[in-house]
Amino acid sequence: VYDVGLWFLVLSYLFMYGFLFIDKFDMTILLLWAPIKSYNQTILFEATSFVNLCLNMFVLGYLNANNVKKENVFYTKISKTKYSKEKYQIGILLCIIGGICHFITSIKLVDVTQTAGDYLAYTEAASTGIIDDISFLFVPGVIYVLTSKRFSKTKALMITSVVIAYFSLIMLLSGSRKTQVFGIVAVVLCYLYTYRPPKFSLLKKLFFILGGTVFLNMIYIIREYRNTLVEVIPAFFSSLTSFEFVKNVVPETLAETGITFGSVASVIRCVPDVFSYEYGLTIIRSIVSILPIGWLIPEFFEKAATTNTINKYLNLPVGGSLFADFYWNWGIFGIIASLVFGIVLALVSSKTQKKSKEVYFSLLYIVLIGVRAGMFELVRPLFIVIFVPWFVGYLIKRFK
Repeated sequence: VYDVGLWFLVLSYLFMYGFLFIDKFDMTILLLWAPIKSYNQTILFEATSFVNLCLNMFVLGYLNANNVKKENVFYTKISKTKYSKEKYQIGILLCIIGGICHFITSIKLVDVTQTAGDYLAYTEAASTGIIDDISFLFVPGVIYVLTSKRFSKTKALMITSVVIAYFSLIMLLSGSRKTQVFGIVAVVLCYLYTYRPPKFSLLKKLFFILGGTVFLNMIYIIREYRNTLVEVIPAFFSSLTSFEFVKNVVPETLAETGITFGSVASVIRCVPDVFSYEYGLTIIRSIVSILPIGWLIPEFFEKAATTNTINKYLNLPVGGSLFADFYWNWGIFGIIASLVFGIVLALVSSKTQKKSKEVYFSLLYIVLIGVRAGMFELVRPLFIVIFVPWFVGYLIKRFK
């Protein structure tokens, strides 16, 4: 349930094969814009084959490098874990600093999109400023607070619910969902791990299923009305009263997630005919992006993401993905990069599971964004959510 590799794999199937499932099972969808129709059958076949190989190689590397024993460390008696004042202090500081920056960023995003009445206006609010970067600390802050065991199960559930409600409200008002959805996943998994009951009753299982269905319906409604944001909230409540969302939630979720497959198809369509192979340059650009020098060499970072180059060239806003980056860098040999990614993720996650659950769930938060974003959008946030909490903890110890 808590394994980052399993989550990455399952989500990759949804984001890569959504339209394939729709076509195979002859599902009816309401989505008018289907970018999958922009590619010929040869491109689709090559993209699907490449993704298949990447997923297989990822699993091969992940399972063979994962050295967590069968009696997984997650199954320890978490209820016996004592309250950690240090974790709580780190969490509170991160929640305050990251929460304020996240709120500022969200207000800016909502203001721009609501004023325009269109989700596409988010590009005007998007930036790589320091406030946007620090906002990533909000989720790790909540994770540190939860794992500190400072609060009872009831109060921890209230904190988790407030975070879900906050992220959901931002999604409903702005139409932006990527980081919010994965933030919710990370916080909920952290809560379930830290405060999990010995077993779920049938009533609780039904509650989680119903809650998950309503949440997926909300994601679908946001997508459906993202060009007329003023209609999102009324349409959401209307769908709940009509119960139409129950039969639509599966195909519409597949249609929503499946768009990301186009990121791989677009790269295969353009590389190397239009754009040359990068041979690892996107990784170098991503690592350099940790330094706040974007204003100094903006042209250096423009080619770091497929969304800024290939998507704009084709005029197909299909997002990005790690698999698209792998092909852009090394072509078919990108499957080796997927193998290495699986190995590295397994080694890091195994170590953090044993050493620090806070780092593990913060890592999970950023890594899962990789099913929907390229490396350039991951490296800097990953550095922030891991290094900054460690540095804050170091300062607290030095102060004491």
